[in-house]
Amino acid sequence: MNQTSAPFLALLRVTFGDPRAGMRGVLNMGLPLRASVELLVLTAVVSAVLSEISVYLAPMPEGAELVRSIAALPISVVLLQVAFLGIVVIGIDRIGRAMGGRGDLTGAVLVVAWVQVVMIALQLVQMLAMVLVPPFSSLIGLASIGVFFWMITNFIAELHGFARRGRVFAVVLGGFMGLAMVLAFVLTSLGFVPPMEM
Repeated sequence: MNQTSAPFLALLRVTFGDPRAGMRGVLNMGLPLRASVELLVLTAVVSAVLSEISVYLAPMPEGAELVRSIAALPISVVLLQVAFLGIVVIGIDRIGRAMGGRGDLTGAVLVVAWVQVVMIALQLVQMLAMVLVPPFSSLIGLASIGVFFWMITNFIAELHGFARRGRVFAVVLGGFMGLAMVLAFVLTSLGFVPPMEM
C-alpha cells in the first residue's frame, strides 16, 4: 500500500462506521477545487468501467434494452454520469447554501466524489458476489441504494453544518426524484428509451 492510497483507505473505513466523521476527514485534507474535480471524474470513469464489467458478469433479463444500449457505448456512460454528477454538485452547493449551509463548491464536489468512492467499494463487493454467490448480488444492490442515501445525507449535513438529517434527507430524496424525471426525458429524447404508447 503506497502513501497516497493509505489515507483514503483509512478514511473509507472510518466513513462506513461514522459517515460524518469520514466526510469531515475528507474535507480536512484541504484538496483544491481542481484536484477535487479530478477525483470526481476519476470515480465516474471507474464506476462506468465496473458497470460495464457487471453487465457481462450478470445475465441480463428480458426487456433490459436500455441497459444493453447504454452499455454498448461506454463513453456515453461516462459523459452522462459526469453530467449527472455535475448537476448534483451544483444542487448540493446552491440549495445547501440557500438553506443556510456553510459549505462551498469544492466541498460539494468532494461530497459527490466521496459518495462515488463508497459506491465503488460496494460495486466491487457486488461483483465478487456475482461470481461467488450470485443470489446475494441482488441483495447487495438493493442495500447499496439505502447506503447511498444514508451516506449522501450525512455528507451534506457535515459539509453544510446541518444538525437535522431528516430535513436534509427529504431535500435529497426530492432532488433525486426530480433528476430522475429529467434523466428519463433526456434518455427518451436521445432514443435510448422508446416513448410510452398511450
